[in-house]
Amino acid sequence: MRRAGNPSHFLLDGPDPDGGPGVCAPHVSIFMFAATAADLPAALRTLHEVAGAAAPVAAVGSEYAHNPHGAPELYFERSPAWFDLQRRVVAAFEPLRRGRQREFDPAGTPLAGVLGDHGATGAARRRQLLTYGYDEITDDTDDHFRPHITLAWPERAEPAVELASLPAASTARGTFDRLAVYGMSAWGTCTAPYDVVPLTGPRGRVGTGSHWLFTRSR
Repeated sequence: MRRAGNPSHFLLDGPDPDGGPGVCAPHVSIFMFAATAADLPAALRTLHEVAGAAAPVAAVGSEYAHNPHGAPELYFERSPAWFDLQRRVVAAFEPLRRGRQREFDPAGTPLAGVLGDHGATGAARRRQLLTYGYDEITDDTDDHFRPHITLAWPERAEPAVELASLPAASTARGTFDRLAVYGMSAWGTCTAPYDVVPLTGPRGRVGTGSHWLFTRSR
Protein backbone atom coordinates (compact mmCIF):
# COMPACT_ATOMS: atom_id res chain seq x y z
CA MET A 1 0.00 0.00 0.00
CA ARG A 2 2.78 2.40 0.87
CA ARG A 3 4.59 1.59 -2.37
CA ALA A 4 1.37 2.30 -4.28
CA GLY A 5 1.21 5.75 -2.67
CA ASN A 6 -1.80 4.86 -0.54
CA PRO A 7 -0.50 4.08 2.96
CA SER A 8 -2.59 2.63 5.77
CA HIS A 9 -4.04 4.74 8.58
CA PHE A 10 -2.78 2.07 11.01
CA LEU A 11 -0.49 -0.93 11.28
CA LEU A 12 -1.49 -4.06 13.20
CA ASP A 13 0.57 -4.13 16.40
CA GLY A 14 1.43 -0.50 15.61
CA PRO A 15 0.53 2.63 17.59
CA ASP A 16 -3.00 3.84 18.31
CA PRO A 17 -4.03 6.09 15.37
CA ASP A 18 -5.75 8.39 17.88
CA GLY A 19 -2.42 8.96 19.64
CA GLY A 20 -3.23 6.94 22.74
CA PRO A 21 -0.76 4.65 24.53
CA GLY A 22 -2.17 1.39 23.15
CA VAL A 23 -1.37 -0.60 20.02
CA CYS A 24 -3.66 -1.88 17.25
CA ALA A 25 -4.36 -5.46 18.26
CA PRO A 26 -5.27 -7.95 15.51
CA HIS A 27 -8.82 -9.09 16.25
CA VAL A 28 -12.08 -10.54 15.04
CA SER A 29 -14.94 -8.29 16.10
CA ILE A 30 -17.92 -10.15 17.56
CA PHE A 31 -19.99 -7.25 18.89
CA MET A 32 -19.67 -3.48 19.35
CA PHE A 33 -21.73 -1.36 21.69
CA ALA A 34 -21.76 2.09 23.27
CA ALA A 35 -20.49 2.02 26.85
CA THR A 36 -19.29 4.34 29.59
CA ALA A 37 -16.72 3.88 32.33
CA ALA A 38 -19.56 3.08 34.73
CA ASP A 39 -20.50 0.07 32.60
CA LEU A 40 -17.04 -1.49 32.81
CA PRO A 41 -17.44 -3.62 35.99
CA ALA A 42 -20.61 -5.24 34.62
CA ALA A 43 -18.99 -5.73 31.22
CA LEU A 44 -16.00 -7.50 32.74
CA ARG A 45 -18.19 -9.76 34.88
CA THR A 46 -20.15 -10.63 31.76
CA LEU A 47 -16.92 -11.29 29.86
CA HIS A 48 -15.85 -13.90 32.39
CA GLU A 49 -19.29 -15.53 32.37
CA VAL A 50 -19.40 -15.83 28.58
CA ALA A 51 -15.79 -16.98 28.26
CA GLY A 52 -16.36 -19.68 30.86
CA ALA A 53 -19.25 -21.15 28.88
CA ALA A 54 -18.08 -20.64 25.27
CA ALA A 55 -15.78 -22.98 23.41
CA PRO A 56 -12.76 -21.96 21.34
CA VAL A 57 -13.45 -21.57 17.62
CA ALA A 58 -11.46 -23.14 14.81
CA ALA A 59 -10.46 -20.42 12.33
CA VAL A 60 -9.66 -21.31 8.73
CA GLY A 61 -8.94 -18.60 6.20
CA SER A 62 -11.43 -18.50 3.35
CA GLU A 63 -10.65 -15.44 1.21
CA TYR A 64 -9.30 -11.92 1.09
CA ALA A 65 -11.58 -9.07 0.12
CA HIS A 66 -11.72 -5.28 0.27
CA ASN A 67 -14.34 -3.61 2.40
CA PRO A 68 -16.28 -0.70 0.84
CA HIS A 69 -13.47 1.67 1.88
CA GLY A 70 -10.72 -0.35 0.20
CA ALA A 71 -9.42 -1.92 3.40
CA PRO A 72 -8.00 -5.43 2.83
CA GLU A 73 -9.59 -8.05 5.07
CA LEU A 74 -8.98 -11.75 5.73
CA TYR A 75 -12.27 -13.64 6.01
CA PHE A 76 -12.61 -16.94 7.84
CA GLU A 77 -14.82 -19.85 6.89
CA ARG A 78 -18.16 -19.37 8.56
CA SER A 79 -19.24 -22.16 10.89
CA PRO A 80 -21.84 -22.96 13.55
CA ALA A 81 -19.14 -22.37 16.17
CA TRP A 82 -18.69 -18.74 15.10
CA PHE A 83 -22.45 -18.17 15.09
CA ASP A 84 -22.87 -19.81 18.50
CA LEU A 85 -20.19 -17.60 19.98
CA GLN A 86 -21.75 -14.45 18.59
CA ARG A 87 -25.21 -15.43 19.86
CA ARG A 88 -23.79 -15.96 23.34
CA VAL A 89 -21.95 -12.63 23.29
CA VAL A 90 -24.88 -10.62 21.97
CA ALA A 91 -27.37 -12.16 24.40
CA ALA A 92 -25.10 -11.37 27.35
CA PHE A 93 -23.78 -7.94 26.40
CA GLU A 94 -26.60 -6.24 24.49
CA PRO A 95 -28.63 -5.46 27.65
CA LEU A 96 -25.64 -3.49 29.00
CA ARG A 97 -25.98 -0.85 26.27
CA ARG A 98 -29.47 0.09 27.57
CA GLY A 99 -30.67 1.24 24.16
CA ARG A 100 -27.70 3.50 23.46
CA GLN A 101 -26.41 3.74 19.90
CA ARG A 102 -22.81 4.08 18.80
CA GLU A 103 -22.23 7.48 17.24
CA PHE A 104 -20.00 6.33 14.35
CA ASP A 105 -19.19 3.16 12.46
CA PRO A 106 -15.52 2.06 12.16
CA ALA A 107 -15.09 4.19 9.04
CA GLY A 108 -16.15 7.29 10.99
CA THR A 109 -19.53 7.54 9.24
CA PRO A 110 -22.28 8.87 11.55
CA LEU A 111 -24.81 6.12 12.24
CA ALA A 112 -27.57 8.71 12.65
CA GLY A 113 -27.86 8.78 8.88
CA VAL A 114 -28.46 5.03 8.74
CA LEU A 115 -31.02 5.17 11.52
CA GLY A 116 -32.81 8.05 9.81
CA ASP A 117 -32.99 6.30 6.44
CA HIS A 118 -36.29 4.45 6.11
CA GLY A 119 -35.68 3.20 2.58
CA ALA A 120 -35.74 -0.48 1.68
CA THR A 121 -32.01 -0.65 0.83
CA GLY A 122 -30.82 -0.06 4.39
CA ALA A 123 -33.75 -1.67 6.18
CA ALA A 124 -31.85 -4.71 7.44
CA ARG A 125 -28.95 -2.66 8.76
CA ARG A 126 -31.31 -0.21 10.44
CA ARG A 127 -33.26 -3.07 12.07
CA GLN A 128 -30.11 -4.58 13.53
CA LEU A 129 -28.86 -1.24 14.82
CA LEU A 130 -32.18 -0.59 16.55
CA THR A 131 -32.37 -4.13 17.92
CA TYR A 132 -28.76 -4.70 18.96
CA GLY A 133 -26.82 -1.47 18.46
CA TYR A 134 -24.62 -3.41 15.99
CA ASP A 135 -25.25 -4.28 12.36
CA GLU A 136 -23.04 -7.29 11.57
CA ILE A 137 -25.10 -10.01 13.22
CA THR A 138 -26.51 -13.29 11.95
CA ASP A 139 -29.92 -13.81 13.53
CA ASP A 140 -33.23 -15.39 12.51
CA THR A 141 -33.95 -12.58 10.05
CA ASP A 142 -30.64 -11.45 8.51
CA ASP A 143 -27.25 -13.04 7.86
CA HIS A 144 -24.58 -10.38 8.33
CA PHE A 145 -21.83 -11.94 10.48
CA ARG A 146 -18.66 -12.49 8.45
CA PRO A 147 -15.78 -13.19 10.87
CA HIS A 148 -12.67 -11.45 9.58
CA ILE A 149 -9.52 -9.52 10.45
CA THR A 150 -9.05 -6.07 8.93
CA LEU A 151 -5.39 -6.02 7.91
CA ALA A 152 -5.01 -2.31 7.13
CA TRP A 153 -7.06 0.78 6.23
CA PRO A 154 -5.87 2.83 3.24
CA GLU A 155 -5.98 6.59 3.18
CA ARG A 156 -8.03 6.36 -0.03
CA ALA A 157 -10.22 3.62 -1.49
CA GLU A 158 -8.08 3.68 -4.66
CA PRO A 159 -5.63 2.41 -5.63
CA ALA A 160 -6.62 -0.72 -3.73
CA VAL A 161 -3.91 -3.00 -2.38
CA GLU A 162 -3.28 -6.01 -4.63
CA LEU A 163 -4.62 -9.07 -2.82
CA ALA A 164 -3.27 -11.69 -5.24
CA SER A 165 0.25 -11.22 -3.89
CA LEU A 166 -0.75 -12.25 -0.34
CA PRO A 167 -0.24 -15.82 0.92
CA ALA A 168 -3.20 -18.09 0.20
CA ALA A 169 -6.01 -17.34 2.64
CA SER A 170 -6.34 -21.05 3.41
CA THR A 171 -2.88 -21.00 5.03
CA ALA A 172 -4.30 -18.88 7.87
CA ARG A 173 -5.35 -21.57 10.34
CA GLY A 174 -5.61 -21.59 14.10
CA THR A 175 -7.98 -21.55 17.03
CA PHE A 176 -9.40 -18.36 18.47
CA ASP A 177 -9.32 -19.11 22.16
CA ARG A 178 -9.58 -15.78 23.98
CA LEU A 179 -12.38 -13.26 24.39
CA ALA A 180 -11.67 -9.66 25.35
CA VAL A 181 -13.28 -6.34 26.11
CA TYR A 182 -11.43 -3.55 24.31
CA GLY A 183 -11.97 0.15 23.73
CA MET A 184 -11.92 1.26 20.11
CA SER A 185 -10.04 3.99 18.32
CA ALA A 186 -10.32 5.29 14.77
CA TRP A 187 -10.93 2.92 11.83
CA GLY A 188 -12.17 0.19 14.13
CA THR A 189 -8.79 -0.35 15.75
CA CYS A 190 -8.77 -2.30 18.99
CA THR A 191 -6.40 -0.33 21.24
CA ALA A 192 -7.50 -0.17 24.89
CA PRO A 193 -7.49 -3.58 26.61
CA TYR A 194 -9.67 -3.93 29.68
CA ASP A 195 -9.49 -7.70 30.09
CA VAL A 196 -8.66 -10.81 28.06
CA VAL A 197 -10.08 -14.17 29.15
CA PRO A 198 -9.55 -17.71 27.79
CA LEU A 199 -12.55 -19.46 26.28
CA THR A 200 -12.92 -22.51 28.51
CA GLY A 201 -16.23 -24.04 27.46
CA PRO A 202 -16.44 -27.60 26.11
CA ARG A 203 -13.89 -28.08 23.38
CA GLY A 204 -12.06 -30.54 21.16
CA ARG A 205 -8.46 -30.01 20.09
CA VAL A 206 -7.24 -26.47 20.66
CA GLY A 207 -4.56 -24.54 18.85
CA THR A 208 -3.53 -20.98 19.40
CA GLY A 209 -5.03 -17.64 18.54
CA SER A 210 -7.00 -14.80 19.98
CA HIS A 211 -10.55 -13.67 19.77
CA TRP A 212 -11.83 -10.20 20.43
CA LEU A 213 -14.99 -8.51 21.62
CA PHE A 214 -15.28 -4.77 21.00
CA THR A 215 -16.84 -2.15 23.21
CA ARG A 216 -16.76 1.56 22.51
CA SER A 217 -15.87 3.48 25.65
CA ARG A 218 -15.68 6.94 24.16
